[in-house]
Amino acid sequence: YSGKGLALLHPDTLAREHLHGEDLVEIRTRYGRTTLARVGPPLTEADGKGMVRIDQYLRQGLKARLGDPVEIKKADSVPNVERLVLAPLLDVSRIQGVTDFLRQQFAAQRLPAALNAVLFASFPGAAIGWGGISGAPFQVTEIAPGPGVITKDTTIELKYTVAVGPETTPDVTFEDVGGLDREIRVVRELVEVPLRFPNVYRRLG
Repeated sequence: YSGKGLALLHPDTLAREHLHGEDLVEIRTRYGRTTLARVGPPLTEADGKGMVRIDQYLRQGLKARLGDPVEIKKADSVPNVERLVLAPLLDVSRIQGVTDFLRQQFAAQRLPAALNAVLFASFPGAAIGWGGISGAPFQVTEIAPGPGVITKDTTIELKYTVAVGPETTPDVTFEDVGGLDREIRVVRELVEVPLRFPNVYRRLG
């Protein structure tokens, strides 16, 4: 489900909120950041109730970590996006017709978008004529008339707002790294936790 703008919810949550597959929902963090997502396949009964599962791109757009509390509500009367300005987070300048391709792919997915959301596009045939790039994330910097769904009539523009290239570092979280659970736990304990909770460490001496 990664890169498709999906939110996976527990069956009890779907029933309580009167949500069905393909419905649009607004996700809001405790800091007031919001984005749109589409309801995906339900989580299994074994998964925790009251939990929502979203991919790394939705999390990046919300600046949310695993375990952060969020509010979810059904999004009614969502318009189609007329104009979308995207900031590529990788260099796609060598790809011909990239904006037309993005519009076609996003429209086929009926991808929802909101300001600051991170949208991912996969590029087929990366080895021939696509600059060797198999996919790239794009951040929404402008959207009109507001949060909505991308269609074949949406106008898409690209504007580079950050330096991109081999020397730049993408926005990668711990959740994107697999197979290093022990090492990640050590880094969290020795680096992340002291920075996030300095008062606790001062009291412990």
